[in-house]
Amino acid sequence: MICLKVQRFFAMLHVYFILHDRDLSETLLHRGKRLAPNDPEWSSALGQLYSLGIISLSVGPERKDLAIKSFGEFQSAYRLSGPMEQEFLLQSLAKVAFEAGDIDAAATYAKEMLQVAESGRNRGNHLHHGNLILGRVALFNGDVEEAKSYLLRAGQTPGSPQLKSFGPNMGLAKALLEVGQKNVVLEYFELCEEFWEMSRGRLNQWADLVKGDRVPEFGGNLAY
Repeated sequence: MICLKVQRFFAMLHVYFILHDRDLSETLLHRGKRLAPNDPEWSSALGQLYSLGIISLSVGPERKDLAIKSFGEFQSAYRLSGPMEQEFLLQSLAKVAFEAGDIDAAATYAKEMLQVAESGRNRGNHLHHGNLILGRVALFNGDVEEAKSYLLRAGQTPGSPQLKSFGPNMGLAKALLEVGQKNVVLEYFELCEEFWEMSRGRLNQWADLVKGDRVPEFGGNLAY
């Protein structure tokens, strides 16, 4: 009972400190993990903490090292979790695997997302993010046309509460703009209008910039 109360205490502190002191949050999570090594929530929270750190870093060794740490924690959480929890970890696994440079693993988890999407659970998110990761893999491998196809498939998602609120991920769109593929990105924006109810005109603003041969600052939509 005491151990359980301590775990909950660490968890509550983590929620606060993840926004204000990530080093302390990491320390608390590792302590919780030592108390309950078979509880996947600690590894999942560490994976999330490290993945949040990736957002503020530009491409380079530090970003990749953090992605590798995040991927390792998410893998640990996945191994310790049941089927339902594993499904909800797929998106994080695919994203950080790609950032960590494990392209095969990223593709594997993305394909699994598309497979489980057929059952209807979390369907909109899986279709969106699964296709985007496969598009980034295709672009990494030099297949621009396949990457464009995946981008449009991602835009055809039926949506989800998260996508309606926070909006679509723009990682693949940005990568395609950087290789001169603005027409498909503009088409993607139009598809995203169908589900992003709280866009507040951002899609139109981005479209105007793209038409002017500029790459928008997508902000948080590179991470969502």
